[in-house]
Amino acid sequence: MCEDSRYLKLNTFDNYKKLGVDPIVDKDNCTKDYFCTTKDFNRINEYKNSYYAIFRFRVTYTYKDTHSLLELQDQPVETKSYWTDLAPILNNGEIDQISTAELYIEEYKKHATSEQFHGEIKTDLNAELLPSHYFATNKLYLQLLAIAFNLNRNIGDEALEIDQRFQHHKNGKVERIRMRTVIDKILNVACKVIRHAHNLVIKFGRNCLYFDTIKAIYQRTL
Repeated sequence: MCEDSRYLKLNTFDNYKKLGVDPIVDKDNCTKDYFCTTKDFNRINEYKNSYYAIFRFRVTYTYKDTHSLLELQDQPVETKSYWTDLAPILNNGEIDQISTAELYIEEYKKHATSEQFHGEIKTDLNAELLPSHYFATNKLYLQLLAIAFNLNRNIGDEALEIDQRFQHHKNGKVERIRMRTVIDKILNVACKVIRHAHNLVIKFGRNCLYFDTIKAIYQRTL
């Protein structure tokens, strides 16, 4: 729900619909999303920037007949708010509600993705606790974690491009692989190191499912 109830009173759904802004219709889920952007003069940070809020009002509908729609809710069944100090997108001096909403929501998604990166470092790399009470030791530890994270992320991106088996998500294209998946399926596989003729050879089992993927990644990174 909205963080501040007074905005729901100042920007009621009924008054907003009179603006004539077309909603975003989701035919699969039978929902309509109405967006409204307002400026918050009360939330001012230390840089004196005003905050903007984008409200999403969601209503449900059903088909009255084969050619028209009937809204089931006079008021929204769900309300969400997104806060930012980014300026809205203007069109002929007026706020472009849809484009501004897409901008704000995309920024929120990027923030959530950043939080997921931190979560993967703590859980998948088992780095939830720092090893020492010395700052210099913890600094070196975090630098090594950053190297390990970047290497794992690079291997995951390469595997995602090479092997179509990682494209298994039903709701669209997979953009990245979790670090745990990279460790389990690509890095943590059984192999044998053999020294022969002053050379080191890594031998994999013939039943290794991702051998071709590992080989392609190795050849790309030579």
